Amino acid sequence: MLDFRYLLNLMSLAGMVLFAGTSVASPPSLISGPFSGKQFGNQFSYYRDNSDVLDAKSVLALVNEGAFKPSQSETPNFGFESHPVWFHANIANNSAKAIRIVLEYRYAIIDSIELYQVDGSEIRAFPPQGDRRPFNHRSIAFRYPVYELDLSPGISQVLIKVHTQGTLIFPVFLWEPYHFEQYRSQDSHLLGVLYGVLISLAIYNIFLFFSLRERIYLYYILHIVFFIMHNLAKQGSAQAWFLSDSDHHWLANEGFLISAEISTIFAMNFAIIFLNIRDRFKWVYRFLSGLRGLALVNIFIIQFLSYDLGAKIASSNVAMGASVVLCTSFVSLLSGYRPAKFYT
Repeated sequence: MLDFRYLLNLMSLAGMVLFAGTSVASPPSLISGPFSGKQFGNQFSYYRDNSDVLDAKSVLALVNEGAFKPSQSETPNFGFESHPVWFHANIANNSAKAIRIVLEYRYAIIDSIELYQVDGSEIRAFPPQGDRRPFNHRSIAFRYPVYELDLSPGISQVLIKVHTQGTLIFPVFLWEPYHFEQYRSQDSHLLGVLYGVLISLAIYNIFLFFSLRERIYLYYILHIVFFIMHNLAKQGSAQAWFLSDSDHHWLANEGFLISAEISTIFAMNFAIIFLNIRDRFKWVYRFLSGLRGLALVNIFIIQFLSYDLGAKIASSNVAMGASVVLCTSFVSLLSGYRPAKFYT
């Protein structure tokens, strides 16, 4: 049987729509607790702002007109989207008193995210977050954008504007504050383990390089170093730990792509020597040489010409390089080349 308060909330939502003098194409989803870290992307609706000029009030009118489309995924993915995308949801507080929840946007490399909470006719704007906003302005110091929402009894509307030059996805999680603090503590420990393992691996190979004086170890060390830089950006640690007052964090923007390209170059150099690709697979060697050259050109494109174009080239470059090297290692293993056992 449906909860009586839940029915009242639905009736209240219908009343707001009728009072606005508009009609919607379909009933909007209603998000309700428990808020224990569950993902709610499939209960939001979205609208692409091709004009790039809409504000929260204008967008709210579009919500009432039914212009928003329902999300079909827990993590809506728009690929390389140059225009802002607005998201809307209704969040229910079924208790008799106000509650506080935490909204987490679990994607660090986003240029800008703006959140608005709508209660009746009041629109409250929260400070924008993202890697093109100073990290030290955040109310909660966490590697992902996080907002605290105070919900009055009944239904509150939430509008979220997301704008980026790279891939636009919408991984949103809702938490009760106590559960969020537990999650944040565990996340910090796991991140420490990740970086600890990578740094230890780099240090170990530094000792091998100075002991054996073989170039292959230098390539592996540099691959790990730039892989760490790439992950510092991807995981949101770069903004939190370095230059947190910057409104354009280089490592979280251009550096994110450049470190991926450089890391891939050194990974290919390592594979060429380890698998003896130059002598055993000449056409593969020529292909990887072309990818390395393209990566160097793309570094210039990313830094000085077009981040959007550079992001697309970097994505395909890294994917092709990794796929070709992996396939070559399997072929080498099947052909009986013994070093391939340790690479694969």
